[in-house]
Amino acid sequence: MAADVNPSKTALNVMRALVVVQLVMGIALWMGRWNAIVDLHRTLGIAYVFALWFIAVLAISHKHKTGAAGFAIMWGVLIITLGFAQQTVLPGEFHWITRAAHLLIGISAMPMAEEMLKGVEWRAKSR
Repeated sequence: MAADVNPSKTALNVMRALVVVQLVMGIALWMGRWNAIVDLHRTLGIAYVFALWFIAVLAISHKHKTGAAGFAIMWGVLIITLGFAQQTVLPGEFHWITRAAHLLIGISAMPMAEEMLKGVEWRAKSR
């Protein structure tokens, strides 16, 4: 008999892994290195946001921290929107502000996810 998989913890661990990978890739991109990985960075960013949304929907389905979950869903939209638009936001010498905002907005999703899962116990449905 296979062990029960806790989807909330799985999604959180996916986010934890992706935040590290995204930080490394983002800093490399910021420094002008690895420009060929922009599409991969975007794809993994979408996966990061999908994991955040999964956790938010799980919290809502448990009627747990629904306000925070709703905010996290909107925050995920902001992460993706800024991620895809950041090349055109404040170009020139002040573009670092856009990059820093994208970095902070992306990283801040991690404690949101952690907080939404506090107090939520996963119970696999018995067959």
